[in-house]
This record gives sequence, structure tokens and C-alpha cells, in this order.
Amino acid sequence: MLNEKGIPTPLVHVSLCSPRSRMDVLSDAEINQVLGQSKIKAEYDKVIDAESAHEMLTQKIADAAAAKAAEAEAKIVEKEQKATEKAEAKTYRTARSEPSFFDNPAVKQATRTAASVLTRSLLGALGLGGSSRSRKRY
Repeated sequence: MLNEKGIPTPLVHVSLCSPRSRMDVLSDAEINQVLGQSKIKAEYDKVIDAESAHEMLTQKIADAAAAKAAEAEAKIVEKEQKATEKAEAKTYRTARSEPSFFDNPAVKQATRTAASVLTRSLLGALGLGGSSRSRKRY
């Protein structure tokens, strides 16, 4: 034995009791008897099929693959829809062979000029238009 400082103490004559257990392999009947007396046996007898980490990871991988496949399918459908819309727009443009009145470049220019002159005259009448040199500053 060691004292408080960790120094070995002198040997003392002691008497030991022999162990009350057997240092041998238990038979099946003895194992069943010990298990039958156990207080926690009922807790550990329940069979639980818990989901393992492998099953969880496999499920995540399968879900990710399904999501990726659905996304790819959605992209394909979207591309087909855009192609259909583009084809419809092209057929609409080609079907409209008669140009409209405002497609004429001369009409476009005349409209722009008229709008510009009208805007300048209205702003000039209100005193908001014109150059900054002609205004008097106070």
C-alpha cells in the first residue's frame, strides 16, 4: 500500500476471503437464469430496426439523383417549349407579309419630327424650353 505522499508502506500480514464466484464458463441454463433475474432484460429484449447510416446515405444519394433527373427533364421540357414558341413566332412573322404603315422609314422619320416640333413648341409656350442663354437670371 502507499501512503498519502505515494511512498510504499511496510507489508502487513492480512487474511483474504476467497471469491464467491466461479472462474469457469457458465452453462446455458445458468446464463438463462442470470438473464431472467436481470432488471434491464426487458429493455434489451426489444427488437428495434433502426435505420442505419448506410441506409440514410443511400436514401440521400437516391433523392439527389431523382432531383437531378427531374431538373434535367424540366430543362428538356423548357427547351422544347422555347423551340416551339420560337417556331410559332417565326411562322407569325413570315405569315405577315404585308408591311404595316409604320414600318415605312419615311413615316417613322416624319412621326419623330412632328413629335419633336410639337414638344418644343409646347415647352416654349410654357417657358420651360429654349436655350439657357436666352433666359434672364436674377
